[in-house]
Amino acid sequence: MGKSWPARALQLNQYLLDGVNPDGTPCQYRQGGLRFPDKSALSQVQLSKHDLVRMVVDEAVSVRVCQLFVDGNHRTAILSIYEKLADAGWWLDMSAIDLYILISNRSQAEWSMVKVCMVKLILGHLKHEPDIHVHARQIYAGRVKLIAEINTLFEDVHAFLFSPGPGMCEKRIKWRLFRRHSKKRHVQYISLYGRPQIK
Repeated sequence: MGKSWPARALQLNQYLLDGVNPDGTPCQYRQGGLRFPDKSALSQVQLSKHDLVRMVVDEAVSVRVCQLFVDGNHRTAILSIYEKLADAGWWLDMSAIDLYILISNRSQAEWSMVKVCMVKLILGHLKHEPDIHVHARQIYAGRVKLIAEINTLFEDVHAFLFSPGPGMCEKRIKWRLFRRHSKKRHVQYISLYGRPQIK
């Protein structure tokens, strides 16, 4: 991977999207837009664990809010968190989809509050591991990549529940089947969208 983070973040984006945006164009930064902040000089500074996590979260949220890339900004932001922490010798033992739910911010909370929640959650799931094996990083990158499929499931369920066509009985059955099929995804859906008002 490239040593500068603008180049490296683009490489992460390319990996997550298999090099191609949904419209068929190559993965790239938005034309005339911002680039991933390059703070490689800070890697030489001994930051406290809290300051490191806060910096990494700030950068990730910037990717999400400013939409630095044509596509895949949420996933690129999440993978950059794991990679930057791993570079510093910290392994984040936390579900990628849980980070996705936070950084998606579907509730439209103040971003300052979202950052505080992310920092607190990440600090509670960090393990000091100076020599993180590349295989472990590859496995986690694969999990971040799978977020696209999980999000498609959430969006399909959400679209069905809130579409005008199906009756309330059909929606109730769909919701119960979804909950029965995967309690974990059911809880994650509620965290992302809130509990649907199905009587």
